[in-house]
Amino acid sequence: MNFIATLFSPITTIWNWLIFIPVFNILLFVQQFTHNMGWSIILMSLGLRLALSGVIGKTLKIQKLQLTLTPELAKLKELHKDNKQQLMLAQAKLYKENGFNPSAGCLPTIIMFAVMFSLTKSIDYIYPNAARPVTLEKINQSVIVPNLKLQEAGKFEKTFLYVDVTKPDTIPVKFSGMTLPLPGVFILLSTVLQFMSMKMSAPLLSEEKKIAAKTPGKSDDDMASAMAASTNIMPLMNIIIGYQFPSIIMIYFIPFTLIQVIQQYFVTGWGGLTPWFKRIGLVKSRQP
Repeated sequence: MNFIATLFSPITTIWNWLIFIPVFNILLFVQQFTHNMGWSIILMSLGLRLALSGVIGKTLKIQKLQLTLTPELAKLKELHKDNKQQLMLAQAKLYKENGFNPSAGCLPTIIMFAVMFSLTKSIDYIYPNAARPVTLEKINQSVIVPNLKLQEAGKFEKTFLYVDVTKPDTIPVKFSGMTLPLPGVFILLSTVLQFMSMKMSAPLLSEEKKIAAKTPGKSDDDMASAMAASTNIMPLMNIIIGYQFPSIIMIYFIPFTLIQVIQQYFVTGWGGLTPWFKRIGLVKSRQP
């Protein structure tokens, strides 16, 4: 065990100084003004999302660009259907000529989840208990601004609206003699927003499926299926996270994803949500 701890010690140190300590100190700073952990997290989430607006905007434009490249990709796959290596080279050339980087959209997601884990650790520090014992001395070792050092642990208000931010957002409901934990408002709202965000990129997934259907072999079919499955998997993962992590994480996700949905609308439109909104009259069908 000591060997493993020693092995990962440099990684842990880098993680703490680059991610956890800044997040923890920003949270304590915002808390001085809001005096409520829920509002502090919302303001932090909004600030982070606005700071990433430029990066995420580029990611959304990349999605739109990939959609415009779909006809060219279809031609390349038809032209090089018997030579996968040549196809990969041709695709790379097409992407380079159009300034398209498939991996460029990963950074915002990585940052979002890095902050998520840092917030979870922050909650452990701010509200220690028997299951998560942390000494006040250890807590203050992570505080880099003297005025933010804690005089006592667990002194901040931890109730936001109806939920305890240190516990999962579940509502116990009795059914047939059993108590079932149903997802709370924050889990449901976060999941709906996550689904909307994924569904709005559905036109891109549809085009990928069309290309895959014309291409021999299973590799493209598997890729298209995986992309389509992520539309449902990501919201499901959101629910699982909501059940396993403190409700503060769902509170953090909601403003982050809401702004992403708004920004995505102005870049790519309603996308795969268009047929749904047409049915309820929110989007009018185009007249021929």
